[in-house]
Amino acid sequence: MGFYTTTRIITATKSQLDAMCYAQEDFVNILDNKTTQDSIIRNTFASYGGAVIPLVFAVSTVASVALGVISLIGSLNAAELLQGIADAKEGHRQLLKTYRTMVNFNAIQVNMTLTVNKERPGSELAYIKAVNVNWIMLPDGTKLM
Repeated sequence: MGFYTTTRIITATKSQLDAMCYAQEDFVNILDNKTTQDSIIRNTFASYGGAVIPLVFAVSTVASVALGVISLIGSLNAAELLQGIADAKEGHRQLLKTYRTMVNFNAIQVNMTLTVNKERPGSELAYIKAVNVNWIMLPDGTKLM
């Protein structure tokens, strides 16, 4: 089946970016373990809250994420799954790098263009493949580009 790539621009706080890092890491682990148990997936993502789930996955509920993950894992062949894991790990690495930059500059917000892989066009489930920082905002309102 393969993946479809798209982009979206978001603005996030440091705490949201922190939660995005954890969510992406957990997503990698779920793909890696080929976990398709709905309750495990729901419990994994329930801790990130309503504000973070849409930033990472472009959906509004944990249930939507769980169904999307189950569908994704079931639809990929072995090569696609390995590519998905590699892409998600790279996205996680870039999210962590962005988070460290925010911490180093004591930034309060970051605006990013995210490249996300989607299961299919119109699919709600997406995970971060790449991060391009547009700007970070310092506590005094200064934007660094």
